[in-house]
Amino acid sequence: MLSIIMGVSGCGKTYFGKKAAQILKCEFIDADNFHTQENIEKMREGIALTDLDRKPWLEKIHGVLLKKYTEGSSAILACSMLKNSHQKFLLSNLEAKIIYLEGSYAFIIKQLQQRQGHFFPPSLLKSQFDILQVPKSAITISIEQSEEKTLTDMVKNLKNSRFGC
Repeated sequence: MLSIIMGVSGCGKTYFGKKAAQILKCEFIDADNFHTQENIEKMREGIALTDLDRKPWLEKIHGVLLKKYTEGSSAILACSMLKNSHQKFLLSNLEAKIIYLEGSYAFIIKQLQQRQGHFFPPSLLKSQFDILQVPKSAITISIEQSEEKTLTDMVKNLKNSRFGC
């Protein structure tokens, strides 16, 4: 019932998550909406967040996920969820399908350089790749294929799951 689309900034979590939620007729939740203003300003200034910075963000997201899980609601969350400790915290007391959107640094940096209106600068991408830990249970989907194929692969995996919408 709960699915999490994870990966570094610029991999398309929000883009593909929204499209998948529309197709599967379930709620879409963007973890970026839970950042504190202080953390948004830090990122805008090119300062990578620490685990201490991320703690209130992760707590808010976990609260939303736990509520959805206990209600039996279906939702797709777009969330970087970069480290094993973040994953363990967010998944505590609930179950969710995890989709990892994989792409090379070279591919994603090009996307970030073209993105406008987002607080995350391309200069921070390397710091995300440096701490990225993909869970063994995640389904990996390449973003270096057509958008249509990426979305089709994602929706297929979400439909074929007891966690899907």
